[in-house]
Amino acid sequence: MYLRIDPVTGELSLEEPDDFSRFHLEVPGNRSPEEVAALLQRLDVGRAVEGDPDRMWISVDAVQHLSAGAVGEDWLSGFEGMLAYARSKGFLDGPGTHVRAHVVRAAPS
Repeated sequence: MYLRIDPVTGELSLEEPDDFSRFHLEVPGNRSPEEVAALLQRLDVGRAVEGDPDRMWISVDAVQHLSAGAVGEDWLSGFEGMLAYARSKGFLDGPGTHVRAHVVRAAPS
């Protein structure tokens, strides 16, 4: 699964929510890390990873909110499994409220 920032509207969407084998944030190629972090903060869904412009912290609650109406009943157990794996690799913040996502820059369309 991954989150995508629309290059025109700036809206955030959850893509391929049933793919628990990957997690990233797709951003328009022309957005700076500071712009991406500011957008995530404005939407109240994430923040920058200190000292790493290629990674962002994404709110677990935001991912669950974005999944509403787009996933089946068993989605939550798969997501929780993904988070358990993320925790084992150090990809969750201390309180477990945010998961670290690497930033993928989309080519201009």
